[in-house]
Amino acid sequence: MKSKLTLFILLTTITTLFMACGQSKNTGEQADMHTSEIALDWQGVYYGVLPCADCEGIEVELRITEDGTYTMKSQYLGKENGLFITEGTFTWENGSNIQLEDAQDNSTKLYKVEENQLRMLDAEGHKIEGALENFCVLKKGGITTLMACPDDTEDQLIKVLNTVDNISVGEGTLTLNKARMAPMAVLKEVKE
Repeated sequence: MKSKLTLFILLTTITTLFMACGQSKNTGEQADMHTSEIALDWQGVYYGVLPCADCEGIEVELRITEDGTYTMKSQYLGKENGLFITEGTFTWENGSNIQLEDAQDNSTKLYKVEENQLRMLDAEGHKIEGALENFCVLKKGGITTLMACPDDTEDQLIKVLNTVDNISVGEGTLTLNKARMAPMAVLKEVKE
């Protein structure tokens, strides 16, 4: 009886050791589930005017899709025949940046994916800083003032426009309303 108990304990110990050896070690590191690729609603159309060395600016419409493709329309302002349309694929880098790959000329462009906007990055993947910093942003959605407002004026306007459900017009004013509450915004005609 004692030998059966000893054999049972020995087999249980050996089985437990083999099961423990077969399990992978937990390093304590977990995948970051808060990357732009995973956490943000990044698919869609982005608009803005990017800096240009030899023109007034580049008016950009960039559409990125869930299947990893993009279409970019670039209008070089003040230039004849300044409209260019490029299509290609993009890849994610570190879950936060996308690299647009143009199959026609093998060029690439880098953007950091942020909440409702794309921030153009330099060739090394760094944020552009200084005087041009606020001019290197494309905003998501169907509207834009086509200005790089250094404050949140444009974001507030977009929020109001997405909230209103009726408008009223009269005597040189446009009033944006939500239900029967006080007006969300009142725009007045400016006569020069």
